[in-house]
Amino acid sequence: MIDISSAEVTKAIVHRVGNRIREEGYSLSTQEVKRTKDIDDILLRHYLSPLVKRDEIYGFYHESDIGLNTIYHFTKQVFANPSIFSEQSQNIAKHLYSASTHPKISSGELIIILFTGLVVDGIKCDALGIYRIETKDSYLDINDDAGAFQLIERTGISLEKMQKGALVLSSNYRVFAVDTLSQKTKYWMESFLKITPQSTPKVCAKVGGELLKAISSKISDPNSALELGNRISKSIENSETISLGVIKEISSDYVEQDSLNEILSNLQVKNGFDLADELTLDSPAFAKYTKSLTKHTRIADGITLVMSNTSANISKIDIQKTQSGLFATIAIEIMED
Repeated sequence: MIDISSAEVTKAIVHRVGNRIREEGYSLSTQEVKRTKDIDDILLRHYLSPLVKRDEIYGFYHESDIGLNTIYHFTKQVFANPSIFSEQSQNIAKHLYSASTHPKISSGELIIILFTGLVVDGIKCDALGIYRIETKDSYLDINDDAGAFQLIERTGISLEKMQKGALVLSSNYRVFAVDTLSQKTKYWMESFLKITPQSTPKVCAKVGGELLKAISSKISDPNSALELGNRISKSIENSETISLGVIKEISSDYVEQDSLNEILSNLQVKNGFDLADELTLDSPAFAKYTKSLTKHTRIADGITLVMSNTSANISKIDIQKTQSGLFATIAIEIMED
C-alpha cells in the first residue's frame, strides 16, 4: 500500500531530447525548474498520483548484473545524494537519447521530478519520476487587448493523459510505468527503462483471466465452457487467493495438454515472467474474469449470449443443427434476492 498524502515535490528539471537516428541531439538544462505551490500541486496530482494507482508493478533487470542497468544506477545515485539530482538527470537524458533509435520516436521534453514523503507499507521513502513528452495539444487562450477579448491558439502539455512515465521507489526499487504511445515503439520500457513486470497477485489475476479466455476459445462445447467457468468460480468463493497450479489442473480437463502448454508459453512471453504453478492470484481481482466467462457464453462461431442480469446464470445449453441454422434450448437459473 502506498500513501502519498504527505508527499512533496523537492526537485524538478526539464531537458529536451531528440531522435538519435535523425541526429537531432539534446539540450540539457543547467538549472532546476522554478517551482510554485500551484506547480507542485499540479505535479503531485497529475504526475505522481496516476502512477501509484496502477496495478502493474515492474522491476529493473539486466542480463548479467542489475547494477549495470542504467536507470537503476542513476536513480540509486540520486536517492543516495539528492544534491547531484541535476547532474544525474542530465545522465538520464543522455541515456534516453542513446535509446531513441527508432524512426517513429519524436523529439520532446524529458521531465524529471524528485518526490519525498511517500509511505510504502509503513516505510517512508522517496521516489524519482521520469516523464517523456512526445506530443503537445492545441488549446485556446483569451487575451484582453484594451477591452477587446481575442482568442489565441497555443500548444501545451496535456494533463489529462500521461504519455510516457515511470516512478521509481527508493524503498524497494520497484517501478510503476506507463506508455500510452507503445503502439508506435516499445523503446520506453524495453530499451530505456529496461524493466520487466513483477508477478504480483493482481497482475497474476489478469494473466489468469487471459488464460481462461484463451482456453474458453478452444472449447467447442458451450456446456464444457460453462462448466469450466463454474468450477473456477467455486474454487475461489471462500479464499482470498488461488494458485495458478490449481487453475492449470482444472483447465487440463477441457483442453489438450499441448494446447494448454502453447497458451501458457504465449502468455509467458507476453507478460515477461515465468507462469509457475506456485504463482498466487488475488481471488477478488480474478473473480471478475471468471464472471466474464460465465456471463459471455459462446453458442457457436460468431454467436455469443451475454447475460446482463447479475442474478441469472446459464445452467445448460442444448444446440441442434437445423436446415436453416441452429436451434438452441437454454436453461437459465435466477437466484432470489
